[in-house]
Amino acid sequence: MIRYAITVLILFVLALGTWAQNSPPQHQHQHLNMTVVDGAKNPELIPDSTAYRLWLVTVSLPANASDADRVIQQAHLKNVNLTNSEDHQQLINVLTEFKTQYLDLIAKYNESAKTALLQGGQLDQVVFQEQRDALVANARAAISSRLTPQGANRIDAHIQGQKIHMKIHTTTGGAQQ
Repeated sequence: MIRYAITVLILFVLALGTWAQNSPPQHQHQHLNMTVVDGAKNPELIPDSTAYRLWLVTVSLPANASDADRVIQQAHLKNVNLTNSEDHQQLINVLTEFKTQYLDLIAKYNESAKTALLQGGQLDQVVFQEQRDALVANARAAISSRLTPQGANRIDAHIQGQKIHMKIHTTTGGAQQ
């Protein structure tokens, strides 16, 4: 009886060891040296392009937005203190155009990523980030060109002030997340 129990115990230990050796490898992440930039402590370290991107994504709405979404958007825009109604309307137009293009960019990226993964590869994010940054730069240029200088300055001042509410993650190479 004791021999039987010892034999079963030894077989169990060996089976457990074999199972551990044959289990699928765990996904290993490349170790990245991440740094968090806290805008509350160092707003000057948040790049303007990043601050604009975060603000534009937050405040912009697609053309088919609900009335509830528009109420929320108006609450955000009220904080900008635009005094010119034409500036306000032009800003709404820029935001709608931005959101349409941004959602299109995201959809294209997701489709490309899905295709790449199905083919066993990975999608290079650098092209996406360049396109995203160009989209933000175009929206900033549209704000500057379509709004009065006072309106554009109010938006810039508002976004600069919003940096204190932002946190960004950077890697050693300075890539922002």
